[in-house]
Amino acid sequence: MTPMISVILPVFNGGAYLEPMLESLLAQTYGDFEIVCVDDGSTDGSSAVLARFAGRDARVRVWRQENAGIIAARNAAISRARGAFLALQDQDDLSEPRRFEAQIAAFACDLELVLCGTQATQIDGKGRQLHATHLPTQHEDLIRRFPVENPFCHCSVMMRRSVLDKLGRAYIYPEVDDYELLFQVARLGRATNLSERLYRYRVHRNQYSSRYHGRMLLARAALQRDVICPELGVPYRPVCLSFAMLDEVVFRAHQAGDRRKAMEAARAQLKQFWWHWRPYSWLVRICIGERFYRGSQRLVERILPA
Repeated sequence: MTPMISVILPVFNGGAYLEPMLESLLAQTYGDFEIVCVDDGSTDGSSAVLARFAGRDARVRVWRQENAGIIAARNAAISRARGAFLALQDQDDLSEPRRFEAQIAAFACDLELVLCGTQATQIDGKGRQLHATHLPTQHEDLIRRFPVENPFCHCSVMMRRSVLDKLGRAYIYPEVDDYELLFQVARLGRATNLSERLYRYRVHRNQYSSRYHGRMLLARAALQRDVICPELGVPYRPVCLSFAMLDEVVFRAHQAGDRRKAMEAARAQLKQFWWHWRPYSWLVRICIGERFYRGSQRLVERILPA
């Protein structure tokens, strides 16, 4: 029987996060789905975890290939998907139990809806909450945000398979393939982010976006300049690249524990971009320390829920 949803799951050395991620999918309140796993040549025991889950639940389907990278693995999963809707999922993250139920309900209520993301909670490697997103929910606001940043938590999204087929391609842009794909899909219909936080996005040092942060910033700026801004007919503002590069310096120095260098870069960012919230956030984070910064964010989230 053809499932309604195909979960697109590329896996490479998923480690300790792979099993809880799969458990979060199998705990969904909406059960008409398959999990299309493509093991991209894992060497850490991920293959055994996938095989165990496939033996436990027939909805888990697994293929293994030689290591070819995450884009090739996602494309391979998409080519094997049978569902009318494609739900993205990252191997490090967690989906809340009502994610699929809420997204399918949104598609059922709006036949022009082609792309549906959710709000997300950012967590660290131990599952502790860092902060929560406040992403736009209206289509027009999402489109306006694209020239500056990706307005979706990428792997929280679900999309109509027919729209992706109409687009004629999936992941082909390295470094920022998710950004480009969601922009092109959103342009073919209506897009939204649900107001509920139904996804937990994990941040840790070994993930791709942490290891290649600078490379991704440069690729993002090129995508904005060469694709997004021309297609929307808006001017590209290279100041965004300067902002991103300073942000990269602060991020790396703070991660390395170099407080002096991080403070200097944050001050330079503030001097040029005094109107943006980001340098103020960095200065507070550097001054009070990561532990107290995270605690204050959790307190604010309890006082002012989304």
